[in-house]
Amino acid sequence: MDLRWLSAPDDEVAAAMRTVRRSARPSWVPSRRKVLAHVNDSLILWYVCVVLLYWGVVTDGAGDGAVTPATIAGLAGAAVVLAVWLLGSRLLHRWAAR
Repeated sequence: MDLRWLSAPDDEVAAAMRTVRRSARPSWVPSRRKVLAHVNDSLILWYVCVVLLYWGVVTDGAGDGAVTPATIAGLAGAAVVLAVWLLGSRLLHRWAAR
């Protein structure tokens, strides 16, 4: 612990704080872009869980276990949304890696 800053003059402390703020962040801190990519990944997982749960309830609960054309169309639509989202996620990860 560096205690000299407790008794240092105010202008010296202010100059040191400006220098520290301009320096790069620690290597373990993710950038905002990477945080956005991680949040996107979490949302994709939630989307998959909610969609599978919803269509499971529709098929088993409301449809008595019968798979109807509406169920297949709904799952196909959800799969298309997921595919587009995964493509966008891949582009987001490339952008975040810069």
